Amino acid sequence: DHALDPSLLDDSTKEVSKPADTDNIQGIPVGLASKGFEALTAVEPLLKETTLSREIAEKLHTHCIGVHKTLCVSLVSTHEKLQKLEKRCEQDRLLSGSLPESREKGLLDARKLLD
Repeated sequence: DHALDPSLLDDSTKEVSKPADTDNIQGIPVGLASKGFEALTAVEPLLKETTLSREIAEKLHTHCIGVHKTLCVSLVSTHEKLQKLEKRCEQDRLLSGSLPESREKGLLDARKLLD
């Protein structure tokens, strides 16, 4: 149930507060949360101006919420997998002195995917 928040369609002047450096936002790194806040701040004024019917705005909002949740889950999952891979690779480096080329390439690809 992701009904459109009616306050998004009116001329409310609610402001979003920026996350503090000590905030832990459901496993999302604070730097990433800050980037999200900056994007929200840029988009917020646009949410107050709409020429769409309420029905269409609600459907778009529902789709956007679903896409946002999917992307968040994917990003957090990818971040966790990268951390585990980096830890395994570091252990392998300590045990054998170096990583095989294929393993090193896999680690670089995983870092690029997260970026």
